[in-house]
Amino acid sequence: MAVAESQPMSADGLAAREGLAALAEGRFAEARLRLESALEGCAPGDRGQIEERLATACFALEDYESGLLHARSSFRLHRASGAVRRAAFTAILIANIHQNMGDLAAQRGWLGRAGRLLKDQGRCLEAGYFAVATSACDVLEIERLREQTRTALEIAREFGDTDLEVRALADGGLALVASGQVAEGFAWLDEAMAAIVAGEVANHVFAAKSCCAMMHACDRIGDVERASEWARAVSGYAQTRFGSPAPPILMSHCRIALGSLLAETGRWPEAEAELAAAMRTSRAVQKQMEAAGRLAELLVLQGKLSEAERLLAGCEDAPAAIPARVRLHLVRDELDRADGAVRRGLRELGQDLPAAVRLLCLQVEVEVRAGHCARGRRVASEAMNIARRLGTVGHLAAALLATGRAAAACGEDAAAPLTEALTVLGETPRPVLRAEIRLELALATRDKDRRAAVEEADAALAVFRRLGQRREADRAAALLREFGVRAKSVDPGMAGDKLTAREREVLELLSDGLTNAQIAQRLFITARTAEHHVASILAKLSLSRRSEAAAYAARARPGADPAFPPPSLQPNAIR
Repeated sequence: MAVAESQPMSADGLAAREGLAALAEGRFAEARLRLESALEGCAPGDRGQIEERLATACFALEDYESGLLHARSSFRLHRASGAVRRAAFTAILIANIHQNMGDLAAQRGWLGRAGRLLKDQGRCLEAGYFAVATSACDVLEIERLREQTRTALEIAREFGDTDLEVRALADGGLALVASGQVAEGFAWLDEAMAAIVAGEVANHVFAAKSCCAMMHACDRIGDVERASEWARAVSGYAQTRFGSPAPPILMSHCRIALGSLLAETGRWPEAEAELAAAMRTSRAVQKQMEAAGRLAELLVLQGKLSEAERLLAGCEDAPAAIPARVRLHLVRDELDRADGAVRRGLRELGQDLPAAVRLLCLQVEVEVRAGHCARGRRVASEAMNIARRLGTVGHLAAALLATGRAAAACGEDAAAPLTEALTVLGETPRPVLRAEIRLELALATRDKDRRAAVEEADAALAVFRRLGQRREADRAAALLREFGVRAKSVDPGMAGDKLTAREREVLELLSDGLTNAQIAQRLFITARTAEHHVASILAKLSLSRRSEAAAYAARARPGADPAFPPPSLQPNAIR
């Protein structure tokens, strides 16, 4: 939410001046204290604007209840004084607070109020801010987002408002990427990021949301290198602007996108840490649900189904949770429910093409498992058409994998699309996708080229074991046994056959340095039970200390290409 620079208050008092300065510099807690002090004895004409700024500080600190109190008071004062545009602006702030609280009906109501107030105000700067009132990553109707950002950009340039211009460029760039105009979209985003890093943007929240638009665009297409470059630049900006750590409201969006990118490169423990931090440190309901959905998907891939199900409870309406739900239903052979979830997701996506490819590839798995090979082939063709339009490596490889799966189900040659998928991937750091392709290629070539099939299955098995994907590891090992090949000994990260499934989970958390109490909290067990599991692990592995158990597991932590992500994309790089 922005703080308009039009109609400045007199701010004669020292507390008011200090509060405004602190707010401008991103020192939100100090700004709140100073502005609360400034309310006492302030000039009647300034009270509405001081309360508005105070509401903004509370919003940034995620004290939504206090923010609403001050914003509503400011709205009433602006209306009473005849400051219609300021009242509309404050209504936008109230809508943003309600959105973060998960009160979407109230959000829509206050946005409607703001729009009605601005209807008779003609061409004004506040209309531009109204056009970008909702964060781009929360807008599902991509065409509407493009129209709104074009309006905001025109108004920003007409009135010379750099903050609004940069926000419109970033949001518009994300909309272009989502609609398949990837090169043009990133040109807009790169321009916005350059302005932010150069210090041209005074509005702290707009700068943060613009950065998040870039990270979400990179997440949508899996552009690790671009995210790495801008994360390095933005980390310097953030340290200078906000200090460390940055306020949660400025980081929750970026943590989710970063967690997804880390997952893509096979760095699952770091991805889990970022997604868990996004859930833990932000009160924004939609961001919590999005992070929960992304984290639940990782847990499903690792076979931690009960944990994933607990995370997904209450996220039924979150679009970001749909892939996890589909995967969970697939693992449990609940094909009708998986089909319903994926179809619902596709209906809600609108024109978000990168997300559509992902769901269409999941739909192919559902159709193939249900024995609908012809339908699966049609869906794979649709995914392939969108992926070629996007032209991005990850989407092309995923669509080719789906094409191979559909072809195999129909009794057709699957080796060609699967081989092409590996070629498309090249050396890009996507170990999970590469391993999935290799396993499917091994299955497709087992009757024609046994040696090649063994090599592909063995390579896939190594990755699945490193990442803890027991279900896929079991599939690869079973194929090798079919060939009469004994799989290599179980990876230490999987803890061999000595440990139970729960003990393997505890061992993984031990390698992350968690205490018994933290392990208990993560696994929803008692501290005494966690202590019992640790003692059992040490006994079974003939170890004497927790540190030895941690080292045992760490020897085979998720093995992405060590060069990726680069240091600037490490979890602490943008804090």
